Amino acid sequence: MRVRYVADVYSFGGPEQSLDRHYRELRDELLGQGRHYALPHHAVTWRPPADIHETTDAIVVKLELAGMHEEQLEITVYENGLVVSGRRDDDAKLDDCLCFHEAQVHYGPFRAEFRLPVPVEREDAAVSYERGFLRIRLRKAVAADQPEPREPSILARGTSGAFTSDAAPATVSGGVLLAAVPGKPNRTSTGRSEG
Repeated sequence: MRVRYVADVYSFGGPEQSLDRHYRELRDELLGQGRHYALPHHAVTWRPPADIHETTDAIVVKLELAGMHEEQLEITVYENGLVVSGRRDDDAKLDDCLCFHEAQVHYGPFRAEFRLPVPVEREDAAVSYERGFLRIRLRKAVAADQPEPREPSILARGTSGAFTSDAAPATVSGGVLLAAVPGKPNRTSTGRSEG
């Protein structure tokens, strides 16, 4: 498996180019479903099914790529994108007298491009391929000027029955909760300045 790290930002093309590619893939998939009774047809380029999810510190990409060898996979990590490409070949011996009743497995070259929702640390990718799944874990990049993430404020019921936050002191005036925000005057829910 070859993993490349590219310092450039990946260009996905304009919105119309992306939309054209999406409709072309849909059309090819629909037309390809009618080839079940023909000899296997190697698509020009196919896209494997994928899942992408985000954790608090990483973006995780999982692709279904059964029947591959690690050396057939190429992964390119950009700051804003990920490209996985390779080729899956049919290992069956095909003879002249062959009739397929179903032919849904894709063979030939494939390519999957993913726009990442946040910048990632390109050199810190964890890649594994086992049981037919390629898993790529990309740690989120932390900007130098970005402050450390704050813990969320916890609201607790005070002695007066009002909810207060542990992040800043709060007072109750006339049944209205006043939250003290450092550097800002206290405001009521009606927008009046209280001090």
